[in-house]
Amino acid sequence: MTRRCNASGCQTMVATEHGIYCSKHSAAKRRHGHPDQKGITKHDLKTYLGIVHEKRKKHEGKLAWIKMEEKWRDLVAIANGVIARANEGRAMNRYKRLAAIEIRKLADHVDPSEIIDTVLAMYLMQELEGRRFRSDNAFWTQLVRRVRGLTTLNAGVRIDPDTRKKRTTYSELPPKSTLAIASYLRSALGSAGVFIAQMVRDDREREEAERRSYFEALTELA
Repeated sequence: MTRRCNASGCQTMVATEHGIYCSKHSAAKRRHGHPDQKGITKHDLKTYLGIVHEKRKKHEGKLAWIKMEEKWRDLVAIANGVIARANEGRAMNRYKRLAAIEIRKLADHVDPSEIIDTVLAMYLMQELEGRRFRSDNAFWTQLVRRVRGLTTLNAGVRIDPDTRKKRTTYSELPPKSTLAIASYLRSALGSAGVFIAQMVRDDREREEAERRSYFEALTELA
């Protein structure tokens, strides 16, 4: 019995006997966290990174930034412990081990401030442009993809068959490993991400209220 893909608007047949999506949407779900999720690019995140950088510059030297880096270092220590136990031959969840290896790659090759700012920017994007994420799972997957994109260790180059241009591609992790990394990052930096995102939203709402009040006052002159 043939069945059509469950993705919204897709009329293609499912890819496997027991699957619910076609090949295209199965690949999108595995890569992006949802069959209809589009990848969040470095360009997409640029505006939100800029806002985070402004906050960092405005509040340079504040204890909060130091504490965030301490949280990151604590996370790296946990990842190193997982790797050490795996190397000793102890029973270890494969996905958790792969997640720990990715965390250590980042620790070895990326400045902590870049990782922190990227995580905060993703939380900010979710707060101000939540429609970009088709599900929570999609958000976590995109967050991990953007953080992993900070190092070229996971990058390769392919030639687009249509345009013949070079495109950067990143090695994919099993979805369970991606979500394990997301869990690590959420535990270390999630509260900071939520706080910064809400602070920026409050700032914008206050500025909008002030603009409305000003123009209402001007109308009294009419």
